Amino acid sequence: MFKKRKKKYRYEKFKLNNIKGFSSKDKNAILNFLVRTRSLSEKFTTHDVAQQIIGSIILAMPFITAQEIWNLARLLDGFRIVSIILLTIFVDFSILKFTMRGSIEVPWKRMISLVVVSYTFSFLILSTIGVIGNIITDPIWAGKLVVFISLFSSIGAATADVLIFK
Repeated sequence: MFKKRKKKYRYEKFKLNNIKGFSSKDKNAILNFLVRTRSLSEKFTTHDVAQQIIGSIILAMPFITAQEIWNLARLLDGFRIVSIILLTIFVDFSILKFTMRGSIEVPWKRMISLVVVSYTFSFLILSTIGVIGNIITDPIWAGKLVVFISLFSSIGAATADVLIFK
């Protein structure tokens, strides 16, 4: 009833045998370049973790220093905290899944790394600046703030991981 559609990648659109004026060595070099750009986002290295850290810090900083965000975090109840955690995971998964260019595999290593990086660096920056420890001394309020800031932090981390290439 339904036909299974075969996905075409960028390098499959080219018929390298039909290209005139190139040697077979050049055709292979073109094909290798296109295959490498296809698999660039599938490899997960420490370079990707560094990109996640940079994106996490860049997008989280404006929210970390805003007192309105601190007060909003204090007013969050348990249901909203769980909702924010699930929303964070869903948004990260969506950003990664839909930018993998047709890959069938779920990027679990990247997902775990995104969650760990966003929560860790949200806590570290909040502590380093002195928000947690000096201004906010209640551990429950601090936990709510870390979860709330991590929503923005993880979006920045996922976007930097996807957009910035080597």
